Amino acid sequence: MNALFAVGIAALLVGMTIGRDLAGIVVYALAVIGGDGATVYLQFGSAVTLQDEREAELARSASNITFQLYGFLGLFAFVGLFLLDALGRPSIGPTVETLLYAYAAITLTWGAICTALRYRT
Repeated sequence: MNALFAVGIAALLVGMTIGRDLAGIVVYALAVIGGDGATVYLQFGSAVTLQDEREAELARSASNITFQLYGFLGLFAFVGLFLLDALGRPSIGPTVETLLYAYAAITLTWGAICTALRYRT
């Protein structure tokens, strides 16, 4: 499954590099659909165990550390950009605003899911 995702990502990058964007996107989409289909089949339609408790705990820990890292770094970066903007150095354009909205959406979604899971159990 991971090989399918790797092939898709490689095809996308190679396609963009050599000027064949559409071909890269098509191969990427097919590889992702195949990888997702294989994952769903193995998880729900097969007796194959994809991960044990140790791997699940490792994934939870990695997720937590990753979101904390990007959360704190993103927070400081955006506060710094707002300070620069307030001091008269224009640093917040449309691209930075889009990144801010995406950052907020991902962080708030993760926080809402984490809170819901915490109070559900």
